[in-house]
Amino acid sequence: MATAEQLAASGFQGGRSAPASAVSVATVGVVAAALLLYVSSSFQLADIFGFGVKRIVQILLICPIGAVAAYFMVSRPALLLHPLILFALARLITELVLRARVSYVLDSVSAALALLVVSGVSKRSFDIASKVLVTSSGVLALMAIAQWLILIYSPDLNAYVLEPIDEGERQDPIRHPIALLGLGLEHEYTLGGMTVGRMQSFAKEPSLNVAYFMLPASFALMRNSTASFLWGCVMVLYCVLSLSGSVFLACGFAAFWWLLTRVISIRAAVPYGMLLVMVAYVAGLHSSAVSILNFLDYLSQYGDFLSKSKSATSRGQGALTNSDTAMASPFGSDTTSDIPGPWLSNSALAAGWLGVIFLLWFLVRLGRELQDFYERSPRFGAQRVGCILFFGVLATVLVFNDYQMGNYVGLVLMGFVYRTMRLRNNAETA
Repeated sequence: MATAEQLAASGFQGGRSAPASAVSVATVGVVAAALLLYVSSSFQLADIFGFGVKRIVQILLICPIGAVAAYFMVSRPALLLHPLILFALARLITELVLRARVSYVLDSVSAALALLVVSGVSKRSFDIASKVLVTSSGVLALMAIAQWLILIYSPDLNAYVLEPIDEGERQDPIRHPIALLGLGLEHEYTLGGMTVGRMQSFAKEPSLNVAYFMLPASFALMRNSTASFLWGCVMVLYCVLSLSGSVFLACGFAAFWWLLTRVISIRAAVPYGMLLVMVAYVAGLHSSAVSILNFLDYLSQYGDFLSKSKSATSRGQGALTNSDTAMASPFGSDTTSDIPGPWLSNSALAAGWLGVIFLLWFLVRLGRELQDFYERSPRFGAQRVGCILFFGVLATVLVFNDYQMGNYVGLVLMGFVYRTMRLRNNAETA
């Protein structure tokens, strides 16, 4: 008997052939789920046009997502047992009981609805949304690269580039087309004898490039498409040129885990091996944080863009504090940290230990699908490169920088990656 995933892959929903209008609505819903990734609070593309515009766009996108999700809740309630949806619901309940922050409640609801849509739509609708996601991410990365090159040759235009804003602040008006290509910070580094600024597209800070661009880049390379491969290369180039320490760490982790998986299985590395590294990192911070910072200062002699000791100090202190608080907060904490850190530690604060159990369940399933996907991919093909890059991203968010991974952006992107692998694996098995 065909599974729900196989029925979805064949264009059926709930065991019945979906009418043309239903497929069309489903496509709109899953495309809206992909586009909403870049209208979140920490990606400020819509903010440059005004706070009101951002809210209108968010409402217009969430309406079709909610409509399609409501259909699946009635027709296929078993989809609600997806571990990422259960995590979003656990986070929602914890938020309502302990903190009651409206923006976080809406984020959890949106994530649960979007994951339901991503998991339930037909393969055709999912493929269309995947193309939209990859193209949108690639175009934004290309815009940021164009802005970076323009500013190198015309640094006087820096005066017109807008800076990121905090929640509740009002963005400055647009005074030059250069502002439409991305935000900017005053940080400058020496690279190849030139003084260059850091790229961040419309992300609030460069460390968010791991979630907003490096994860989509790995997703793009996993898809068997020439266009996706090209966009994936553009995103990887952008991430490297952004000079983000989290991006460099993800690249290092990618190489490390690729070498390690030649000795152990992928399902052993994901998640168990990465979790051991996380535990070792937190334990190391308790005993030898000074040695880690001295090593980072040593690296800075090879380029000021490698000087990350200040950022590492902040993240390390946050990891220690959040991990200790998480161990003492089985039902979640009445306060959560704004400092990125190990994904499971921060998730325990946001959703309690039950939320961590759901995440672990998902990671175990992810490891199985990832191993099957990797083994069935061409040895020197783009799909294997995408898997290796995904190793690095996943290790980074589990160990060091979970920024936005427990929110709508990270959960929905993981949903896209997981279903892509599952559809391909099911097709190969069939």
